[in-house]
Amino acid sequence: MQFIKLLLPILFPWPLWCRQLAWTIRKKNLADQWAVMSIGQKIVLMHAYQFGSEYYMGETMRAICWQESSAGMDLENEEDGSEGSYGHFGINPVIAATRIYKTWPEPPTGRQVAVVITYLEQFEFGARQCRDEIIYWQGKYAPNHWTKIWASYNAGHDWKKGRGYARDIMDKIIFLREVA
Repeated sequence: MQFIKLLLPILFPWPLWCRQLAWTIRKKNLADQWAVMSIGQKIVLMHAYQFGSEYYMGETMRAICWQESSAGMDLENEEDGSEGSYGHFGINPVIAATRIYKTWPEPPTGRQVAVVITYLEQFEFGARQCRDEIIYWQGKYAPNHWTKIWASYNAGHDWKKGRGYARDIMDKIIFLREVA
């Protein structure tokens, strides 16, 4: 029985083949998105990388910026969660207002959230909020456990719901290492 368990992956390596095919398809989709990106979008990605590099998270911030706002093209996503997400990095304004105004455990007021939404349109403010969110999740998990950090950035404490998001971020990082 032990021999068969050792022999199966050698005789049937299809899971590896399927993963390689899936990566090839995802890479083609990323290449198509990259090809139609404007110079302005690529500059936004460069700024995200430079901002994050100071904190050893440049590639992560660049990929999140691409994922959340198409590198600055879509700054509002009102369908994301109950409050929506705003800015270059898809920040939830209620979470950001709670962090800024230190209102926990009470929720922030509507006026505080509205002020944060206007600030999230600015790149630097959104980048600082993204950095703070990543640092928060690094404190919850090991600092280099990026899959859980990316998943939690998107799904909160239920990181298993964000595994697809984490895979998308990882794909973008791998792709950007090759082309940028």
